[in-house]
Order: sequence, then C-alpha cells, then structure tokens
Amino acid sequence: MSLPTWAERVAEATLESSPRQVGAVPVVYPLMEELQVRQTINGLRWSKSDIDLGRVVEVLLLNRRILSPQPFYRIGEWAEQTVIPQMFGLAVEQLYDQRFGRALDELHSVLAEAWVEIVAWAVQQEGLDVSVLHWDTTSIYLEGEYEDSDLAKYGHSSDGLADKKQVKLGLDVTDRERVPLLYRMLSDAQADDTTVVPHLAGMPLFLKRPECAALAVCPLVVGDCKMISPAAVATAHEHHLYYLGRWETSNAVEAVLRHVSQAELESHPLDYRPLRRFSTDQSFVPYCGVWQPFPVTYHNVTYEDRALVVWSAGKQRLDEEKRKACLKRLLNRLADIQEHPTGGATSVASTPHTRSPWRSAAIPPKGWSTSS
Repeated sequence: MSLPTWAERVAEATLESSPRQVGAVPVVYPLMEELQVRQTINGLRWSKSDIDLGRVVEVLLLNRRILSPQPFYRIGEWAEQTVIPQMFGLAVEQLYDQRFGRALDELHSVLAEAWVEIVAWAVQQEGLDVSVLHWDTTSIYLEGEYEDSDLAKYGHSSDGLADKKQVKLGLDVTDRERVPLLYRMLSDAQADDTTVVPHLAGMPLFLKRPECAALAVCPLVVGDCKMISPAAVATAHEHHLYYLGRWETSNAVEAVLRHVSQAELESHPLDYRPLRRFSTDQSFVPYCGVWQPFPVTYHNVTYEDRALVVWSAGKQRLDEEKRKACLKRLLNRLADIQEHPTGGATSVASTPHTRSPWRSAAIPPKGWSTSS
C-alpha cells in the first residue's frame, strides 16, 4: 500500500472537526519536496532522534519563512493551530525549544554543503539561468552577546544599530529569476574588497558539480566598485569568468575619461533604457557610451580588458548642481573673509601676507576640489 501524498495528508488534516491553519503550505511544501530538502539534510547528517533532522528543518522553514515566525519555545503552540502535525504525523509535544536548538547545532556542520546541493539541484531541475549573477554584501545585526563568535563584531551599522554585533553576508543572485545561488558568511570587520577573490575562485567548483556541468556556462559576475580590483580581474581571467562593474577613480581611469571627447560620446547612443518611469514633462535622454582599451596589470601579468565610458544626462545634471553648490559655498566664504578680514588671524599673524583674505581662501572648504 502506497503512502499518502502531501495533498492527501493536507486534505485529511483539514477535514477534522478542529479548525487548522493551512496558509501557504500547499504552495510551498511541494517546492521543498521538489528541492529534496529533507533527503539532502538527512543524507549529510542522519539523526537517531524521534524526529529526523530533515523533518525538523522543514518545520522550521514553514514556520520562520512562510507562515508566522515564532521564538523556539512557541513553535509548538503555533504548530498546534496548523495542519503541520497531522501532515507530518507528529505530536505537538515533540516540537519543543531544545529540540530545535539541538537541530540547529547539528545542521551547522553540514549547512554549507546542504545549501550547495539544494541549489545545484534547483539549477538542474528548474533550469535556473546562471549566465548573469549579481554579487554584493550586506550586514545583518544580531541580538545577544555572541562572545565566542569569530564572525560577529561591532562595526558600522547601516541599520543605525551600532550597539549590536553584526555579521556580513556575501551573496550571488541570479539575474533573471533573482534566486540566491552561492553565499559566504563573513566577519563584519572584513573589508568588502577582500571578499571578492575567494568568491570568484570558489564559483568554478560549483559549476563543475554534476548537476551544473552540462550548462557549460561562463557567468558574467556583476558587482559594484568594491568588486573590481586588479586581483579580482586576474582571478576572473584565471577561472574563465566575465566581470562587470565600475572602476573607482584612479589615474588610469582619469586618463581613459580624458581620451574620449564629448562629441565622440554624443555620436554613440546606447540602446539601454532604464525600467523606471519618467514624468510627462521630462523626456528621456539616451545614455551614450564608447568602448576603450583598459589593460589591467597584476603581479607583472597584463590582461587586455576594455572599459565602457558612459555619459548620462542625469549624472551631468547632478555634477552641475554639485559644482554650483560648492562654488556658492566658496563665494560665501570669500565674502565672509572680505567682510571680516581679521577673522582668521592667528598668533603668528605679524607678517602682512598672513592677513590676506585671498591667501586664506586658498584652502577650499570641505567637500570642494578643483577637479569637480
């Protein structure tokens, strides 16, 4: 006699006299079965407990990511109001906080491998497009002391919670489906530009897995300026990966920018159109771009890459507004010095030129530079 399917188990649970919450279980649980979450985890870490580790993880996933996230000591109460105990053949008494805590401890040792196996299976079964990937890092703040953690550190908080310890998460997301692919847990104290090379070096290992080998793809990895460095470029070439990102300002970048004239840019409009909508009184001005050679040297090896010099009306408008604001602050400062010529005098102002308002103005205010 065959076992009942998940749909039959849900139907049986909902026909009982006591009302039960169904929520998104009929939608989400089939995906978890398709991804073989339970089988993968149990294959990596078999448990002799009354509930296997894979099943406990399924309960946690349904609680924390789908229906109603609860602290561990309340998951049993929550489950009692849902169809989950009947679906899985569990007693509510089996779902207690220490059981979930032990499950997370057991899961930790195999979490990275379990994630890679599940994601690789998803790539194969669902046909995920991994030809373009977006890589970035973000900080996650934690509640608690975490005194023994090598990753949780105090640092700059984008959430405005400087009193909380944080960890850093580096994550790849597919461009088309926006599905998380590979991740790295990092110390919050680790600089973003040091995370890229290990990530790029690890990507070919994932693509060589049996589930992904048939794809025969060399992904384009898209990131911000912190991702682009000579070391990262060398790693991308070594592992046959493409990269796309903005170079930070340097002498080499400035030389490329100066080499392209405004007339040359205007004669090369780009087909790209942003997805955002423009107001009716603002017509879209196309972006313009010109390809230029951009050799990158790392450890005495030069890689003949190229850079796209891009012009946009919006960036030009912002630059003009910034220049006007900086110039206004400078003129206001000059006017103030002319009105109060001795206002900036110091104890060594005995020589005539130290009182000169023009000499004082030679030091521009913060935020202004002659290159703007």
